[in-house]
Amino acid sequence: MADKYDNLYQHGNLAIIMDGQYTGTMKLSELLNHGDTGIGTTNALGVEMIVVDGLPYGINGKGEVEILDGDAETVPYANMHYSSSNLPTFDLENLNAAQTADFLIAGNELKNTFVGVRIDGTFNNVVARAADKQETPFKKFAEVASSQNLFTKDEVTGTIIGYYSPELYNGASAAGMHLHFLSDDRTFGGHLLEYDVKVATATVQRFSELQMHFPVNSKEFLNNDIEMKMIRDSIESAE
Repeated sequence: MADKYDNLYQHGNLAIIMDGQYTGTMKLSELLNHGDTGIGTTNALGVEMIVVDGLPYGINGKGEVEILDGDAETVPYANMHYSSSNLPTFDLENLNAAQTADFLIAGNELKNTFVGVRIDGTFNNVVARAADKQETPFKKFAEVASSQNLFTKDEVTGTIIGYYSPELYNGASAAGMHLHFLSDDRTFGGHLLEYDVKVATATVQRFSELQMHFPVNSKEFLNNDIEMKMIRDSIESAE
């Protein structure tokens, strides 16, 4: 049996977010029992969430950063894992986002498995986003994404946390990199769209198990007819 460092825990899936199912279906405090590192969103897309060293931070549609209350918040979708302290580190310098992904994933022969990624350092040309908190009836995510708020920094030190998912599992997660960012001074962050590495160190954590937790108490999840072509198109345009 794999140990806890080999397990990627996921509540919900990206397809239901693309479908407009934003109601929180798990308490954040419960989610935090499944790892010390992760990303996700909260009820009604209230924030882009990033969990760094066990602390959950949220970036709202105004770009404001706060520590989230685990007892007050719920999540419709999130990934969590326990970060291992025995991972090799890689030095990065003067790479764009595509080059970074290729170096970390293809360079380590990890293209067909789930991988946790953490990069700490100084970054240029950072573009992050966060949506405004949504109101019911919820719109499909493609419509929400078209009016999301963008935040930019030309040079910023901070941490990238996220996951690489193989094309095999597109829909359960976003194929390729799904990354969030948080600055060291805890004033800037969000879902990461663009970045260049100036100088940084990175780790990659390979998972042998994906544990998916389904929101079976949600009637919307159980009963909705999800259009998979719409999901695929929405993921490609949003990520």
